[in-house]
Amino acid sequence: MPPQTLEELARHDVPPLPVDFEPLFHERLNHSLVALHVLDFLVRGLPYAFLHFGRAVLGLVIYSIAGKHLHEKRRSKR
Repeated sequence: MPPQTLEELARHDVPPLPVDFEPLFHERLNHSLVALHVLDFLVRGLPYAFLHFGRAVLGLVIYSIAGKHLHEKRRSKR
């Protein structure tokens, strides 16, 4: 953020809480939002990560078992 924006924000006063502010409603809303974020991460984030890094993990497993890289070309014997 540019320094000018921060200075401008520092000049503004924070308004007081509204009279009809209900902390329990906001607490329930925050719990719902956290649950939705976790669900979104589990449904979209983890599968993407598994697909994206699956090849690297598979290569590591194959290298650990066979001792060869996944795409290592065989050298012809002369």
